[in-house]
Amino acid sequence: MRNLGLKLIPAIILLFAWEILSLSDKSIMFLFSSPSAIVQLLWQEIQTKQMWYNIGLTSQEAVLGLILGTFFGTLTGFIIWINETVRKMLQPYLLILGALPIFALAPMLIIWLGIGLKSKVFMAAFGVFVL
Repeated sequence: MRNLGLKLIPAIILLFAWEILSLSDKSIMFLFSSPSAIVQLLWQEIQTKQMWYNIGLTSQEAVLGLILGTFFGTLTGFIIWINETVRKMLQPYLLILGALPIFALAPMLIIWLGIGLKSKVFMAAFGVFVL
């Protein structure tokens, strides 16, 4: 129990300093909020149940992206493994796709696919596919 108390001391000091600094300066409060305001907003979100809906929706998007990315990544890997010609043809393109940062594509995906389920699932699937 004593070890746990020692480990929590730096976190408590940090949170206390953050709270004091955010209350003393409006610009810091605007940029970083305060621990008490964050806890208050978290409590409000838990009570309205909106947070649980958002967690469920995000989980759905992540799982669908994982399933699709795994399926198409495995299928592509299997085809490349079987066919030497396809491997030679696709290898440079797959290397380029693997080098692209996924979040750099996010603005283009939003323009092309919108901000709905499709773009989020596609981005998750693309991340799984290239990794």
